Parts: sequence; C-alpha cells; structure tokens
Amino acid sequence: PTAAPTPKPTTAPAPATNVLNVPASIDATGSRDVTAELKAFVEGAPNGSTIVFKAGGKYRMGEHIRLQDKKRITIEGNGATFRLTGPATMEGRAFNIRELSEDITIRNLTIVGNHAAAGTKDACCSREGQLGIAVHGSSDTLIERVDVRRVGGDCFNIGTWYDQPAWADGVTIRDSTCRLTGRMGVTMTAGSRVRVVNNTFDDIGYAVFAMEPNKSFQGGRDIVVRNNTVGSYSLTDRFKGKFFYACDAPWGGGATVSDVTITGNSFEGNRRGKDGSMTGVDINICGQTGPRADFTVTNNTAGKSVSGPIMRFTDVRGVTVTGNKQPLASGELATFP
Repeated sequence: PTAAPTPKPTTAPAPATNVLNVPASIDATGSRDVTAELKAFVEGAPNGSTIVFKAGGKYRMGEHIRLQDKKRITIEGNGATFRLTGPATMEGRAFNIRELSEDITIRNLTIVGNHAAAGTKDACCSREGQLGIAVHGSSDTLIERVDVRRVGGDCFNIGTWYDQPAWADGVTIRDSTCRLTGRMGVTMTAGSRVRVVNNTFDDIGYAVFAMEPNKSFQGGRDIVVRNNTVGSYSLTDRFKGKFFYACDAPWGGGATVSDVTITGNSFEGNRRGKDGSMTGVDINICGQTGPRADFTVTNNTAGKSVSGPIMRFTDVRGVTVTGNKQPLASGELATFP
C-alpha cells in the first residue's frame, strides 16, 4: 500500500487554561539527546496544560516520558518527530500514560524507534519493551494523527500497570499510522471502551491486534476495531500471526473478553513468514482459557484469496459473522468449534 504521509505541522490549539511551549533551549534539531530536559518539562507541567512542541522539530530521546496521575494534559506534537535511542525495555518507549491519569491527548507527532530488523522475518520478538505509546490504568485517552514506526515492540499497548487492578478505560486511537514493528500493532491486556478507528497498519512483525490478558483480573469489554487499512502483517517466521486474536497468555489466563466489534476493515493480503500462507481477515478467538462472548465480525474486505478457515471461534458464546468479502481458494470462511 501507499506509504502514509508523515503528520504535517498543524496550527497550535486554541487558547487553553495553560499553554506551555517547549522552550527553545531544548534542542529541536535531533543533534543531541534531550531526555532529561524534556522529561523535566513535560512531567512537571501542571494539570490542565497543553504542551506545544516546535513545528516540525526533531527530539532525540533515550528514555520515555511518564505521565503519571495527570489530569487534562494535551501533547500537541505540531508535526514534531521523536527519535528513540533507548534500550529494548520499558525505558525505551516514547510515552507512558499510567496509574490513574485522566483525559490525556497525544496528537500530531511521529515516533521513530531504532529497531534495525523491522520489516523483516527477524523483526519479532526480542525487543518488545520498546513501544510507541503505552496506556496503563488510565482513563479517557485520545491518540490521533500519530505515526509510529520501527519500534521493537508494539505501536500501542493498553492494559494495567503491572499488578494494579485498574484497567485502561476509554482509549481511542484514530487517524494514525503503525508500521515496521517488532511485535504488534496494538496489544491489549486490560481495556474497556477501546476504539481503534481509521488507522493504517503495515509491515507488522506479528499480529495487528492482540487481546492477550496475562492475569485473571485483566480482560476486555466494549472494543471496536473499525475502518482500518491493513497491509503486511505476520512477517515473523517464528509464529503464525493474526489480524485479531483474543487468547490469554500461556502463563496466565481466566480473563473475560466480551462485546467486541470488528467491522469495515480492508486488507491487502500478504504471505506470512511462518508458513507462507496468505493473510486476510484472519481472526482467532479462544474461549478455552477464559470466557469469550458477543463478537461481531462484519463488512470487512480482503483482496487476495486464502485457504480457509481463516476465522476460528472456539468456545465463544454469541458470534455474528456477516457481510465480509474474503476470497477463498478452499475451505470454509469460519469455524465455530
């Protein structure tokens, strides 16, 4: 598919309670690491702030910016690029929204990781700690017009903060681009009211959307994946990646996932690295390890022929599959064991 354009500089938002322009003293050319200065400035902003970066600026970062227990913070990227130089650990991600933060917006920016094997069969899965944006245990988060690429892990990660009980709630990812990942496009271990809408995913190392609870108190409900454009995924030759799977992690489980809608997505199709089979509207929902209920898969369109079944719903209560356009070389579209 045609490469998505890099987000262009936009006009700074309308006057807010507290608009903070990133100081000119913080290098915006990418010539030096500005981690300590950016962390101090952004993390020290009071609640209710809009933080505006230099239009088209380039910021080199070796460690993530943490928004912890923050309220009503907007990160206005203004077309800026964040280049990640940190390790393949939690510290190497760009933004970490965590521990009961509320009403956080991140928009109009590009995040570029340093994963050299991105886009190849070796992309997965040794650098999963380096993410674009993590939302853990926070509510009402909006991510829009963000381009994430070449990260060792996921573009977006949604869940709890370690063993804390609070789920991410009210997360919207829209009008964004995710490409050249080591692992997933979106990984979710615990989330409710999640919307992934009008995004482009391409050259994904493993799965596009992984619903993978680690603990019984995690899970998902009220999830909508709508009108996304999907190019290549499952590049790895280690695993057979899916467009969407909802299976508990092998070391945990028992979580409930319910009320999931997958609709209006379009697929180019590619041969996966694991077995050379063609991909498309490839979905795997596993109810053996935790309750799965109320899944709707409708009006998705794939361009290339596959061998079915390409959708598998095992021990799932309440499934609707209708209106999908997926050419079949053989077999069935879906099975319901």
